[in-house]
Amino acid sequence: FGSDPINGMVIDPVFYRAEVEHELRAKQIRLRQKAAEALPDSARLTRLLTDSLSTFCVLGRHALILSGHPSYWKKADVIAGLERVLAKSFGASSAILAIRATSKPPAAASALSLLGDYLIEMEALVRFVDALER
Repeated sequence: FGSDPINGMVIDPVFYRAEVEHELRAKQIRLRQKAAEALPDSARLTRLLTDSLSTFCVLGRHALILSGHPSYWKKADVIAGLERVLAKSFGASSAILAIRATSKPPAAASALSLLGDYLIEMEALVRFVDALER
């Protein structure tokens, strides 16, 4: 089918880092906005958390790549990789992943607690990418 037009293309890491940081910040803001709307409804909040995890895992994978660490495809492996590299527990992300796998919703208070911890974890991820060399 012809030559590969992308083969040999070099992407400046500065632009790559800026794009990952931009996407992380945009998704973080959107998560906060949607969470504020979903707070009264535990089931809706849980759906928001489980739906958003995929996006943050993809962006977490790119954060690992940017920082020169091994990247992973499975969400659990990405979360574990982030825990190692950031030296921080991503317990809320792991709990949300478990909810995705079992479809067992947490109690209302637990969903709120998960949200708070999850937002802290995503803020740590944003700060990690922000601190990478420009």
